[in-house]
Amino acid sequence: MTRHAKYKDFSIGDEVSGFQLSVGSYSGDAGDALAYSNGMKFTTYDEDNDTDGSNCAIQWSGGFWYHSCYHTNPFGPIRKKGDGMGMRWNKWLSGINIKKMVFKISPRTPTII
Repeated sequence: MTRHAKYKDFSIGDEVSGFQLSVGSYSGDAGDALAYSNGMKFTTYDEDNDTDGSNCAIQWSGGFWYHSCYHTNPFGPIRKKGDGMGMRWNKWLSGINIKKMVFKISPRTPTII
């Protein structure tokens, strides 16, 4: 079964901004799981930028733009058991690990004046 989530805008800030995530309007049939992470800095094992009391990257086995903690975890490990540690897109399949997730990013078309 395949689903898709399309965002009008997707950008990642520079190192000074903590690689802050910015996503625009959503369309698709997978559910808007990135909205929860919009505006968040990237969290890793050694750089805790989420709002949770613990480090979500350690808790969920991978770095991401965690809030407290996630609605999606695309960088989680591929796992067979449903322990919450795997790759997830909870707005579509809450509590079920996903085997494959693809991000396709294309450049903005420049505006010609």
